[in-house]
Amino acid sequence: MAEMMFCRLRRPVGRMTVVEQQLEGEFRYVNSRLITHRFLAIAIYFDKLIRCLSEWRFCTEVFCQTGTATNTL
Repeated sequence: MAEMMFCRLRRPVGRMTVVEQQLEGEFRYVNSRLITHRFLAIAIYFDKLIRCLSEWRFCTEVFCQTGTATNTL
């Protein structure tokens, strides 16, 4: 009697296991893409920040050398 009950429950549980594994795989894929995207977004933002700071540094060096910035202060 118990064997028949376990046999009947095995199929739905097996299907649920397959679906669970598929969903877990999709979750891991999306999570890894988010981590990669976040890293790339940080790298792009950091590059823009470095470019902006280097341009600002260049501008301040030019103004200080010409005396424009020191006369306005």
